[in-house]
Order: sequence, then structure tokens, then C-alpha cells
Amino acid sequence: MAWANLVLTAAVVLSALFIGSYFFVTDADLQANLGLVSVTYMIFIWPAYFVLKLTERKPIPATAPVTAPVVQLRTQQTAIQKDILRDISKHVYLKETHMQDQLQALKLGIKSDSELPKLTGYREEDHQGHYALVLQFDSNHVSIQKWQERQSKLDTFFGRDVDVIPREGSQGQVELALVCKN
Repeated sequence: MAWANLVLTAAVVLSALFIGSYFFVTDADLQANLGLVSVTYMIFIWPAYFVLKLTERKPIPATAPVTAPVVQLRTQQTAIQKDILRDISKHVYLKETHMQDQLQALKLGIKSDSELPKLTGYREEDHQGHYALVLQFDSNHVSIQKWQERQSKLDTFFGRDVDVIPREGSQGQVELALVCKN
């Protein structure tokens, strides 16, 4: 369940509590207490919902179906590959793009967060008998050469059990293949 939906549920419950206490509770003390509590929390929860909804990023879609051989190769996944797959498959809040912190840590020579490559899709594939997670980025501000210059950083960043292969995609896209070594 997305966090924005959870916050919306709390906001609706508190709003209903406030309205219910105003119209249906006859005890003045209970009515005042319920109204005060619900209004106090509503003041914070409704804006929180709108902030979360405005900054919500949907999960990244898989661009190719997973085949049976790839499902068998998933046993080779490293912890980092599992974490990345889990992170990009869920909603992200208060960030401009998925993997924003990781891309900033790679220091690809960008001047602002708006120039960060945008993760647009992923696929899982068999790379010569090894499991590979391929991340697809719209990389208009960062050329494939810049990715390749950072090869040593990419290799250490994603772990020693993974070969990182940056390759050029179509129309300003860069694919980053994370291939298991074992």
C-alpha cells in the first residue's frame, strides 16, 4: 500500500470523527475533546497527504516479461540487485526520481538534481548464463562516455560480485547492466 493512501485514510477517519462529533455526539465534553483531537491532527495530516501525493513517483515498469530461464537465474541475485529491484518496484516519495541518492553518489558530473538520469524501465535477462538486471535511464545530460569514465566507481558502487556494463540505448538512453559474476 502506498504511503499517500495510508495518510489519506487517516485524514478521512479524522475528518469523519470531527464531523461525527459535531453532529452526533450530545455530551458537550466528549464533543469538545473529539473535535479538538481530530482538528489538531487533521491540520497536519491533510497537508502531509497533499505533499506525498504531489511528490509521489510510481514504481518503475519492467520493459520485458521475465522468462523461465531468468526466473531460475534469480538464485544468483546479489543483495544489492535484490535491493535495487525492490526499491524500483515501489512508490517513492519526496524525490525527483527513483535511485536519486545512488545517482548523486556516483558523481556523474551533473550540476543539479534535474539533470540526473531518469530511470524509465528495467528488465531481467540471461547474460551468458548469468543473471543480469538491466536498468534503463533517460540520460540526456549525462553521455555514455561519462558513464564509461566512471566505470571504476560503478564497479565498486554496485559490489564486487557484479560486473557493471554501461551501454548506449536508443535516443539518449543509457542501459546499465548489473551482471552477476558467480
